[in-house]
Amino acid sequence: MEKNIGEMILSHYEKFLGNYTDSELYKNEEGVSIQVLEYENVFEGCKTYMSFGVSAFSGYIHNKCEIVLNVDNDFDRASCIFANVLMYLIENKVHFYKGSYIEGIAAFDEDFCAKHEKAGFYIAEAYPFPEEFFDVCDDIKIVMCFFISQEELEYLKKYGSDRFEEYLEENEIDIMELDRIAFVR
Repeated sequence: MEKNIGEMILSHYEKFLGNYTDSELYKNEEGVSIQVLEYENVFEGCKTYMSFGVSAFSGYIHNKCEIVLNVDNDFDRASCIFANVLMYLIENKVHFYKGSYIEGIAAFDEDFCAKHEKAGFYIAEAYPFPEEFFDVCDDIKIVMCFFISQEELEYLKKYGSDRFEEYLEENEIDIMELDRIAFVR
């Protein structure tokens, strides 16, 4: 018997991440729903959150993907903001790609953004995962997002995604560290 797409995605996640430890269903007033799956110990001291169901809205977002977020603290609030951003992308039919950013996340949790000095999300390739992790099945890819500060957002707008990512790599910036000091150039 052939597996359905959901079973294939979960099997892929299990292969690379193990079993999920928690799952939250998010649903909007129009009945659009996605899940966020939580994984522990994928990276030391961090939790990994995977979208489950975003790829079903590829017609809306022009991107057949699932999205991963890794954070090292304030887990519940980070995953809730992550889910809200995912719903925002779907509801507003936002076409995003590697190098895209979503700003204005304080609308979802102003206190969190002030506490951690974060202003947006950045979309990148899903590193530091192995390359095989990127391709799920049926042309579904995995992309990664991470929180960025206002300073990082301004740098990104001014210099572009290639230079932003080069800076992160050259300076060995730990994007999973929620309270990392924002760089200013």
